[in-house]
Amino acid sequence: MNLNKYNNSINYIENFYNENGRFPYVSEFDKNRPKNCLNRRSMERNLGMSWNEILRKHFPNKNLNQLRPSTLPSKDNIIKELINLKNKLDRTPMVKEINKDNLTFSEPVIYKVFSDINCFSDFCKMMDWEMIGNENFVESKSDMLKNFYKLYLELGRIPYYKDLDECKYTKSGQSYFKYFDNILNVCNILDIDYKDNYTNKGAGFISFDKNDNMCKSEVELKISNYLIDNDIEFEKETLYKNIIKKDVEWRFDWEILINNKKYYVEYFGMFYNDANRYKKHNILRRYRRKTIKKIKALYKANKINDCIFIFPKDIKNKSLDEIFSKIYE
Repeated sequence: MNLNKYNNSINYIENFYNENGRFPYVSEFDKNRPKNCLNRRSMERNLGMSWNEILRKHFPNKNLNQLRPSTLPSKDNIIKELINLKNKLDRTPMVKEINKDNLTFSEPVIYKVFSDINCFSDFCKMMDWEMIGNENFVESKSDMLKNFYKLYLELGRIPYYKDLDECKYTKSGQSYFKYFDNILNVCNILDIDYKDNYTNKGAGFISFDKNDNMCKSEVELKISNYLIDNDIEFEKETLYKNIIKKDVEWRFDWEILINNKKYYVEYFGMFYNDANRYKKHNILRRYRRKTIKKIKALYKANKINDCIFIFPKDIKNKSLDEIFSKIYE
C-alpha cells in the first residue's frame, strides 16, 4: 500500500470533517477524492477494515453517527409510478410485476416508505384498487403449499423457481425461498419424494452428488463430483468458527484434504461484479455483504491462504482444474 497516498486520504477526510462537521459519505469520497489519495476499496482491502472501522481507527473521538440523506422515494412518487403501471396494464399490478417492471424502486421499498402497511394487498386497499390473483393477497403457508402441489401435478415434476415465477396462481419463487428456504423443504412437507422426482436440472437449486451429499446448486453438484472423480477427500458444512475463533454460524461448502494439508472452499454463487444486479434484489445485497464479511474475517484470522474462493465468473471462464490448481502447487 502506498503510505503517502494513504496519509493524503486521511488528511483529506480530516479536512472534510473540519469544513463540513461530518465525515464524507462513501459515495462522496469515491467521487471527489483527489488523485493523490488512495481508492477507498484499496484502503479497505489492504487494512482488512470497513470504511467505518478506518474512521474509528483514525478519529476515535469524533462522532460517526451522522445523518445520511434519504435515498428512499417519496410516497407521492411511489403512488405516481404504481398508478402509471396500473394504467399500462389496465388492471391492478401484481407483486412480481412490480419487481420486474422498470420502476425506480422495488417491492420492499414500498413497505419502508409506507410503514403502516405490511403487504401489497394493504397498499391496494389503501388505494381502493381491485385485487386480482393470489399475489395480491396475504397468502398463508398452507395455501402456498396447496398451490405448489397443484403446479407439481400439472407439470408432472417438481416445479423450478422459474415455474413459480411464471405461474398465475402461485406466489413467486422468491416468496417460497423466503418462507421455506428451499424447494426440498417444500417437498418434504408435502411428502413428495424429491430424489425420485428430481430431473437433474437444478430443481429448487437442490441436488445430490455421486456420494449422495446434498448440493444447493448445479455448480455445487459439479464441483462435488469433480472432487469425487479426482479422489480428493472432503467434508461438507465445516463451521467457520472452527478455524477463525469467531462465534458465527457460517459454513464452508467443502473442507478438502490433499497432501495432508487442509483447504477450505467456498462457492459464492450469487456474488457478481455487475452492480445493476443488486439494485432491486435485497437477497443479493445481503448475500454480497455476508460474503465480504466472511472474506474479511478469514484475512484477519490469517487463514486466507488456506482458502479457495470460487465466483460465477470463475465457473464461466476457467476449468475446474485451473480453479483448483492451487492445491497441486
